[in-house]
Amino acid sequence: MLPWNFKDESGSAILELVVFGFALQLLVMIAGLNVLAIQKDQITAESIARHSLRSYLLSQTDPESTAREIIDESKSKSNLSLNLVCEPDCEKPASVVTLEVNLGRAKAAATMVHP
Repeated sequence: MLPWNFKDESGSAILELVVFGFALQLLVMIAGLNVLAIQKDQITAESIARHSLRSYLLSQTDPESTAREIIDESKSKSNLSLNLVCEPDCEKPASVVTLEVNLGRAKAAATMVHP
């Protein structure tokens, strides 16, 4: 004979609280970790856009290499794509240069005027 009587409701409130409380806390923790991962990618994408464009305009460093250094520091495993847009030309002074970054689900852009 089992010591538990499942047909009787006495004493089950604490068990239900523990089980449902644990399940809900687990769901909230998983959702919170997903939000943190998205925020991390967004902050990394903004940093890549800003620093890569600045290094490109001031020292002619390839934006891809700067982006890879930032990705290595942040230990992000998301897919990276860069798009450099120059109007009218990337080499002329007073040109508007925009770097668009896609990192996983995060998107960022930085715009500067060529010195």
